[in-house]
Amino acid sequence: MRRARGFTLIELILVLAIVGLAMAVAGVGLSRFSAQSAGQRLASQTQQALQRLRNQALQAHAVVEAELRFDTGVIQLSGPGGDVLVRLPEGARFRPLPPVAQDAERLPLVFFADGTMADSAFALVHPGVRERQFHVWGAAGKIATSDESADGS
Repeated sequence: MRRARGFTLIELILVLAIVGLAMAVAGVGLSRFSAQSAGQRLASQTQQALQRLRNQALQAHAVVEAELRFDTGVIQLSGPGGDVLVRLPEGARFRPLPPVAQDAERLPLVFFADGTMADSAFALVHPGVRERQFHVWGAAGKIATSDESADGS
């Protein structure tokens, strides 16, 4: 008597379980990677917006003013109808850093014609990634960033 060739039901279920487990593990890794890349993209957009404002002040030989709004997650040029340079998606937010008051609603960003800036500091908080801190060093005309974990280490 010849035995039929093929797979048993148990073998098929076992293979499907292994494939399902592998896909679940890959999905978790993919979602973590997606959150990290979104956070890095927002940090890059913020850094570029600050640099553009400084360059605009240098090129125009004039003071350029913008404001960062903690309540709405927006960086925009000051004045009525000011262009929005950065708008954070839902779940991400800006957070004030000392010496800015923790209950501040907005942070003025002032860039002078000689390349210097008013000192300011804030953080970009995005779910699932390290907090990115931005420090605008006025006299040096430098915009620096650093990563901090959620517990401040």
